[in-house]
Amino acid sequence: MKKHQTSPRLLSRLALHSALLGLSLLGAQSGAIAQTAPAVRHDIPATSLEAALQRYARSTGINLSYDAALLAGRQSQALQGSYTPAAGLAALLAGSGLQAQAQPGGGFVLRPAVAQAAPPPATLAARPAATPARPASTPEPEPQAALPLVRVSGTADRQAQRELGYRARTQASAGFGEQALLDTPFQVSVVTAELMRDQQSRSLADVARLDASAVVGAPDTGWYDRISLRGFSIREAYRDGLRISDQAQVPLDNKAAVEFVKGLSALRYGFSTPGGVINYMVKRPTEAPLSRAGLSLNGFGGLALHTDLSRRFGVDQSLGLRLNASLEHERHEVAEQRGPRRFVSAALDWLPRPDLRVELEGEFQQRELGGNYGLGPDAFAPGVDSQALLARLDRKAYRGQSWSTYPSRTSAGSARLSFALNDNWRLQAAAQVQRIRRAQYGMWVSSESLQANGDLQLEHYISEQQLRGGEAMTMRLDGTFHTAALSHQLTLGLERTREIQFEPAVFWATLGRSNLFNPVRYPKPSFAPEQADDWDNRNITDSVFLNDTISWGSDWQLNVGLRQLRPRFENFKRDGSLKAAPFKRSAFTPSLSLAYKPAAHLSIYANYVQGLEGGGTAPTDQDIVNKGEVMPALRSHQQEIGFKAELGAGSLFSAALFNIDKGLERRSEAKRWVQDGRQVHRGVEASLSGTVRPGLRLVSSLAWLDAKTVKGEDPSIVGKRPTDVPKLQANVLADWQLPGLPGWSLNAGAFHKGSRAITADNRLSLPAYTRFDAGLRYAGPLAGVESTVRLNVQNLGDKRYFETGYAFGLPRTLLLSVDLEW
Repeated sequence: MKKHQTSPRLLSRLALHSALLGLSLLGAQSGAIAQTAPAVRHDIPATSLEAALQRYARSTGINLSYDAALLAGRQSQALQGSYTPAAGLAALLAGSGLQAQAQPGGGFVLRPAVAQAAPPPATLAARPAATPARPASTPEPEPQAALPLVRVSGTADRQAQRELGYRARTQASAGFGEQALLDTPFQVSVVTAELMRDQQSRSLADVARLDASAVVGAPDTGWYDRISLRGFSIREAYRDGLRISDQAQVPLDNKAAVEFVKGLSALRYGFSTPGGVINYMVKRPTEAPLSRAGLSLNGFGGLALHTDLSRRFGVDQSLGLRLNASLEHERHEVAEQRGPRRFVSAALDWLPRPDLRVELEGEFQQRELGGNYGLGPDAFAPGVDSQALLARLDRKAYRGQSWSTYPSRTSAGSARLSFALNDNWRLQAAAQVQRIRRAQYGMWVSSESLQANGDLQLEHYISEQQLRGGEAMTMRLDGTFHTAALSHQLTLGLERTREIQFEPAVFWATLGRSNLFNPVRYPKPSFAPEQADDWDNRNITDSVFLNDTISWGSDWQLNVGLRQLRPRFENFKRDGSLKAAPFKRSAFTPSLSLAYKPAAHLSIYANYVQGLEGGGTAPTDQDIVNKGEVMPALRSHQQEIGFKAELGAGSLFSAALFNIDKGLERRSEAKRWVQDGRQVHRGVEASLSGTVRPGLRLVSSLAWLDAKTVKGEDPSIVGKRPTDVPKLQANVLADWQLPGLPGWSLNAGAFHKGSRAITADNRLSLPAYTRFDAGLRYAGPLAGVESTVRLNVQNLGDKRYFETGYAFGLPRTLLLSVDLEW
């Protein structure tokens, strides 16, 4: 196999080409950024002025500050129709004797209106006439005592807006709180609920293919999705910033967005893999009523029903409720992989007073599908031509057993509280509980047992009462203050996470002989309790974190952060004693970033981050001596530079050059899972998303990665590329509104994955492939009801390819859905 060397000159060229692409796009687009906020539709009945203002703030997202005594006894008029935030606020205040004064940092303060002889029309844009000079005999009025101001922050609209569009304007995963993507000194991609609906995404794998930095791991329809970011496998996931176990499918039914933070995120998340993190943003109640019901099916006979409802209650609409429910009969390309799925979720928010918000939410999913064992390069006997053998294999064939299923029940819920201490300081607390109860009846091919005629030996693994999950709790104080010419945004917080992995009875053994083309059916094995092993792993991590975002002028921003981690990783025996000494080592993970904005629509940044990655667990579905053993933590480092540019008001171009190094875990020649050597990944990322011209939206990205293993005791892998890490991956998805056909849109996508090694010594590799998708969508009235009909075809050319290892990718797949809204 030809060995490719990467020179610094080539790396510099790629970075330069990404920069030139961004600058050329800047020149091709109008540089004007919209200075006026878009109009929002309102339907606020006549009520008390304070209640109307609180609802208006939630609807528009503006911040209002006022003295509560000013509003006492005052009534508002009804507000109906579409208004910009300023015009709508002026209409609400008309005739009240109050006016809104815009603040330099954003938001408005309510003050008594200044009397004028001929007042102009009620609008915030109008300036009051100059006050005539007061005669000398007129005494100065007594100054009014400064009263505490009530501050109302609009947030419900951001929950609704987070779900819309192909280009998100904000993210809530890279730092503490929501931040504009343009101003975020990290690479973050956001896949919104609208984009997921239009692509009919059903799983994390469907979502991840929209980002070239994400590589989908071995697909196992009945199990759970595994992906990597920047070439590193991701083992952690989060719901609204709180850690969860991802060892069951995470439902997308109630997710407003999925956010991928690329690169080290130790300051925000503590122990995390260096490639990045996945954060699922939960749908919250919207300001306007929402009623959506849908039907979806696929070409294999799968059928699903879904509903999404949101309402607000109370005189001041301070109580919000959102419900999602799904009922599905799953069927996939392998006919035997079918089964039921049930899902339900609820989210509640309550504003008992203007400065306090309480949120509660929970979800439950039950699912069961059959498994289909995969093939790895170590399964083939010496001398067997693996490519020739696999060419004869039907990718839709079922090789499993009727009892080889993965039943799971997953539940998660959280509570949040946000309290504004004053205009500048806010206290926030959150807690989450998650449980995954599942059974695993797995199989794999014994090492070097697969012969040229398809004969093989099967191993099996049974664990019927698995428990995964844990708890996460955090409390933090956010505030702003000034020192001389510097502005500070300070975050100080505490966090505790507890992860559990419990399996009271684990049994694995040889199942028997079979054949790849003519599977032998076996009855479900039984075993005596004394034959079983057990695992009880408990990881507790306490953290203290501090982050200061320092700004000077309107151009520069420095972010300095530090997290202290105090972990305790324990692995228990069945009798309650420890299998090994617990891992306990306090560590600090610093983070530093600098951002410069030479223009309002352009940001340049650099960051340096140190991270600590929780050690992995020795795989249980491979021929490993120390199955289930928990490894010690691994330290990692990242350096990154990048820039982002808004192209007009509709799209965002982003590019970055990064270097990451981390410790390596692998299977040794002695068939043990060990930590040995280091991986170094250097790469370039670029993306363009949003409306690039009227009627045309793009979601596109490119990732080029030079990854290799350095150091280590095994000379056969030193200097080699890590497995399943393509050098190049790229995708583009275009959505075009058809001219002259109102409501009709056409979309098409191309997804390229470069060649990648499947053995640590790079002896074997998989070829590159490009997959093409297409779709048609109608959005408009059907029989008087607002409807959206979507038809998508994945793998339009029915290309035969391997996703990873020797696991086949999707064949041609037809998806159809109908959504009704009222």
